[in-house]
Amino acid sequence: MDKDGNPYLATLGLRLEAGETGSGITFHPGIERGNLPAAFISACEEGVRWALEQGLHGWPVTDCKVTMTASGYCPRQSHAHQSFNKAMSTVGADFRNLAPVVLMACLEKARTQVCQPIERFELETPEPTLRMLMKTLGRLGATTESVTESLGYTRLVGFIPSARIAELAAALPNITGGEGVLTSRPDHYSAFQGDEVPTRQRAGTDPRERALWFQAMPR
Repeated sequence: MDKDGNPYLATLGLRLEAGETGSGITFHPGIERGNLPAAFISACEEGVRWALEQGLHGWPVTDCKVTMTASGYCPRQSHAHQSFNKAMSTVGADFRNLAPVVLMACLEKARTQVCQPIERFELETPEPTLRMLMKTLGRLGATTESVTESLGYTRLVGFIPSARIAELAAALPNITGGEGVLTSRPDHYSAFQGDEVPTRQRAGTDPRERALWFQAMPR
């Protein structure tokens, strides 16, 4: 509270750790359980999960563990002979609005990796077209897991970024003379390989722009 332009009547510390693949997002009150009212802990978790929906690059962040490491608040107060005064007392919105700011600072230090969906494909093609087809697969960023030949046809099994599967399907008739057969299904996610990390336009104010965030989310 009262530091670095923080307008909220709340102090918050968070620890961010990577989780096991497929574990999703887990939030723990840590040592603050019992030190902080349950409603404030819930509000903090709401703010954390909101921030993780867009992360650093506009994509959801998952498979991580967030733990509260510190907190501070102003108990319910009022002027003499008056009822509860919000201006003097912490409310849930203080933690809900502060949590994204702290969480994004954690993400910037920890860093994240943008992953893309990968499809597993099975492809049958006449043997004479194999060489040209392999060049196309390489250009599209595909990797081949197995190659088998039978009765003049070659069967390929491998993986390809989901974003390139439509391009492969469109090129297949010309390469194989209409004899190629392609099937695919979503398989897993893999770290994006490239110089420029793909980003998605953010909805709303970025909590990393603190002055703008505090203005957009006033107390």
